[in-house]
Amino acid sequence: MKLDKLTAETTLLGRENIQSVEQLVIYKGSVENEIKTLTEDRAQLYRQRRMKAFEAERPEIKAKISSLTDKLWKLRKELRLCDDILERSGEIQHNLEQVIAEEEKTKGKEARRYDQWR
Repeated sequence: MKLDKLTAETTLLGRENIQSVEQLVIYKGSVENEIKTLTEDRAQLYRQRRMKAFEAERPEIKAKISSLTDKLWKLRKELRLCDDILERSGEIQHNLEQVIAEEEKTKGKEARRYDQWR
């Protein structure tokens, strides 16, 4: 399960050619805007479906709603992937900083330990 998620995240980064956190944030913003637009379009179609004036077009409207719902599902999935990538990149950065700090601390101890024999 986790491997599938990592694969999906890697695929997203490669497909969109995202190489930095800034690019990921920009992409996430564009996905959020597209979700907002499609949601508004779908709401308009729901209103049209309820109106008697569009009675003859009801099957076509339902098909459009279904199509928009599928697109929204995929975009929301990408949005979750972006959030997961951002969260994990922050954790990785934090862990990396801890490792570097620990190595510097250890180097300082080793230097002091060997000073007495010089």
